[in-house]
Amino acid sequence: MHYQVELGSFDRDKYLTFLSDLLKHHGFQTSSMRLIMDNVGFHKGELVKEIIEEQRIKHTRTFIPKYSPHLNAIEYCFGQWAWFINSHPRNTEIQLVQLIQEAALATTVKQCEGWHHEVTRYHIICAAGQPLKYQPPKPLKKKKPAKPAHQ
Repeated sequence: MHYQVELGSFDRDKYLTFLSDLLKHHGFQTSSMRLIMDNVGFHKGELVKEIIEEQRIKHTRTFIPKYSPHLNAIEYCFGQWAWFINSHPRNTEIQLVQLIQEAALATTVKQCEGWHHEVTRYHIICAAGQPLKYQPPKPLKKKKPAKPAHQ
């Protein structure tokens, strides 16, 4: 839906801008959404709450337990992007930003559905009171082109 590349630290003001832009997306204008956030301090502030609550459509803000990246689908996405970026040479900030954009464009609906499925699986395990054994999913490999029958 929306991402923002930020070189350097990310703070409350940058997050508020990001959140305001995200909430303008068509999906947030037409149906109620659940915004799942980790526990970084600026996610919990009153200004974040106000921006979400002032929307025409009611959205819910939910916080995952501390230290539980396996319950946050965006962590899987970031892991995939990091794998992609780290498998390519880069020497400048411009090259880094280009690789981030390429990784974002290469992200598929199927991958997002898989990450959501994985997070849901962990939620079910948590609800059953079972201990979590986190293993990050392996990056999807590109399919090799089929060899022609005759050479």
